[in-house]
Amino acid sequence: MKRTKKILASLLFTAFLFLMFSCDKKTTTKEKEDKILSSQTDAKLLVEATKNYIYIINYNNYIKEKDSVTPKTKQILNSINKGVKERLGSIKDISRKEMILIPNVNDVLFLEKKPFVVNKKESNEKAYLLTLNKIIDKQVAVMSDFAKITNNESMNVLANESEYFLEEKKENIENLLNEE
Repeated sequence: MKRTKKILASLLFTAFLFLMFSCDKKTTTKEKEDKILSSQTDAKLLVEATKNYIYIINYNNYIKEKDSVTPKTKQILNSINKGVKERLGSIKDISRKEMILIPNVNDVLFLEKKPFVVNKKESNEKAYLLTLNKIIDKQVAVMSDFAKITNNESMNVLANESEYFLEEKKENIENLLNEE
């Protein structure tokens, strides 16, 4: 009988340990799944932000080639391009660290999105700036969502700083539009 009690006690102890470890694995598995889903969302937003930035650079270069654009506008466009290139460098560094594959500037074609449409009734420069303003609005929304969603500290800092930068450039464009 003593022996039966010892066997029964050891079986119960083993069953208890088995249940305890199996519950812990479920929690750990759930945490891993949440982390993977979060990383996938971060990766998608980082790729979208990269594509939008490349599109902004392409559109700015397209505008700068036009004869109807003033030197002041070209200066603002150059400033935007410089800031966007800095942010693309930051995105590249983060993507390396997080092992996220982002598009290269050469991989995104200029005409990948629908062609630029300009309203002929307005001056060309004003129409170009209005379109650029809409493109920047879209990027501000992406970066705002990115800042709200990501749990990654470096991505959050990048998103918040980029949102501030874009708002500042958007204000410059609106001031140009109001001068005309």
